[in-house]
Amino acid sequence: MKKKWIVVTFLICTFSPKISFGWGIVGHQMIAEIAYLLLSEPAKQKLKQYLSGTSIQDASTWMDEQKRNPAYQYLSDRHFINIEKGQLFSNPVGKNNIYSQLTEVMAELENISTLSAEKIKYDLQILIHLMGDLHQPLHVAFGEDKGGNTVTTIVGNKKMNLHVAYDIGIIELKDIITGNIIPQFAKLSSDEKLGIEKGNLGDWIYETRNLLPFVYSFDNSTLHQDYLNKAQIVIENQILKAGIRLSYLLETYMGKANTIK
Repeated sequence: MKKKWIVVTFLICTFSPKISFGWGIVGHQMIAEIAYLLLSEPAKQKLKQYLSGTSIQDASTWMDEQKRNPAYQYLSDRHFINIEKGQLFSNPVGKNNIYSQLTEVMAELENISTLSAEKIKYDLQILIHLMGDLHQPLHVAFGEDKGGNTVTTIVGNKKMNLHVAYDIGIIELKDIITGNIIPQFAKLSSDEKLGIEKGNLGDWIYETRNLLPFVYSFDNSTLHQDYLNKAQIVIENQILKAGIRLSYLLETYMGKANTIK
């Protein structure tokens, strides 16, 4: 494990692409890029085979692209989970949410060698996307304001709801880019890296929800500079954690997968 981190740290320090995107679309792609960079070469090759012509970046946005596709309408409520203020998270928390959907595909991928190639690609696309959504605080927030969608904010001079502010607005205003996030990985100790990988979906949901007091800590709609500076740190940390955890899961599943001949 230690040798892997040394190699990855070298790659991060020598390859830091400057790519700027919103969490809504290419924010997912930033997470996917980080995850892919951290994979071993054998895992990368198997992942390429099972994604069969689809890049990991494109796989990361597949679920969003299907929102208007009638054939995949059943996935429309799987991007988030509503847990109201004061309500405890318990297993399971209903059906048809990000927790239940990720639990399902992760259980299937644990037995990846028994699945068809088509099913594996489907599950991987869901995993890659939802591991991103899981780390966006407003995807594990409150139903009463629809995950911040009914909360008005002003980011810079643009009016948008709080959810969009975290998906896109703050990232664009603060020019959050992959090249600024992935070098932060090299600064983590081995114990910190392993600590991020550890845990389960419930742990990660709780961790993300613990950011909500800060997310809602603004007055009169305008997100002032001090708030935006702190929000930038939150977003960059969440994107990095999502990439590390996604890479860990992909490495695990690709290790169990058969090589396609």
